[in-house]
Amino acid sequence: MPKTYAVLLPNPDGSVGKIAMAGPRGQRVVDEPREAASFDPDKKPVSLSEKQIQQTFGAAMAAAPPKPLTFLLYFQSDTTELTTQSRADLPKILAEVKRRVEPDVDVIGHTDRVATDAYNQQLGLQRAKKIRDELVAIGIERTRISATSHGMRNPLVPTPEGVHEARNRRVEVTVR
Repeated sequence: MPKTYAVLLPNPDGSVGKIAMAGPRGQRVVDEPREAASFDPDKKPVSLSEKQIQQTFGAAMAAAPPKPLTFLLYFQSDTTELTTQSRADLPKILAEVKRRVEPDVDVIGHTDRVATDAYNQQLGLQRAKKIRDELVAIGIERTRISATSHGMRNPLVPTPEGVHEARNRRVEVTVR
């Protein structure tokens, strides 16, 4: 293999994207799983075995942080009260945070479209802050958590204004 090359790895679900590489002598597209190619378009790509990939890149792949994980917590209408099922999910969030070396937690509050934009923005923020406070209470450092609101923007289920939709009354907690 040349000194500098790229290898296209399949996604966890087996799908494969593409790598477009441009060098001084032209451009190349790699679109086959485990295909290794240099930036020189005159050199043919080489297929690497899983063993070769592990030998060359295993340590780097093992050092990669876990993928972000998002939890959806739902609320009673026009309140900051979690549903029973969502309350039961809080320990799962704590477990995921503890699994990470340097965790970062984003908490984003959402509402349905029953009320004004300003009211929903505030309610979404109250929901996010309540979840942030509950996460702190079960052992997550406050400095690791950000809390914001999207209000009625970015609904999970698009609805006209004035329509109650329980799936839009949520907080999204993303753990990185």
